[in-house]
Amino acid sequence: MTKKMHKNIGLLVGGLGLLLVSTASATTTPSVECGSVGSTSGNVAFTTSSSLAGGTASTSSGSGIITCTGFTVPAGQTLIGITVTIGDAAQDALNATSQVTQTWTYSGEPLTPTPSGTETETSLGGGGPTFTFGTCTGSGTLVCNVAENFSTMASYSNGQTTGNFTFNVSPSVTGGGGAGVAVSGTDSAEVFISFTYVPTSSVPEPASLLLIGGGLIGLGVFARRKRRS
Repeated sequence: MTKKMHKNIGLLVGGLGLLLVSTASATTTPSVECGSVGSTSGNVAFTTSSSLAGGTASTSSGSGIITCTGFTVPAGQTLIGITVTIGDAAQDALNATSQVTQTWTYSGEPLTPTPSGTETETSLGGGGPTFTFGTCTGSGTLVCNVAENFSTMASYSNGQTTGNFTFNVSPSVTGGGGAGVAVSGTDSAEVFISFTYVPTSSVPEPASLLLIGGGLIGLGVFARRKRRS
């Protein structure tokens, strides 16, 4: 193989390496709280709401609706995904068999995978008169107090604004006789969100991909000709 061929391969591999490194380097905005919902004493149905800096919150028929406002992508950036953290907490279990469950569903800007989850807090048992709930445990693509990553289906860049991200949470109780919280007990839920993006210049354009692909094809043709000769 000639020195010229070595040089061409080195330039191509180096370019591919820089492309991969720059694409992998992502920036995440600080996490913002979109909103929270809560219940009144002695009940698990959500009746109170608080809209916060990152969105809005409301209640309907005992369920909570928390919407994270669409994000305007900074100039020179391309949005590649979001990170969501849900929090929920129940206080003052009614008895040793009390359990509070919160079911999360999602609507709004298309994401993959689709956010959803079931979170449960169970009484730690023990004697009265005060019972406490244990740590929240969950399953699905939304797990309580865990930062979960989702990819946006559409591409947004350079000042474009995404659609809204809406999380619905419905509480229910199980346990002895459908027991939930004591007279003084409550539960609550909240959503935090942050956005992850990369510099727009690091996102391969069709022309760049065509150039790289053409270079690889050219190397393949050259190698076949060398073998034939």
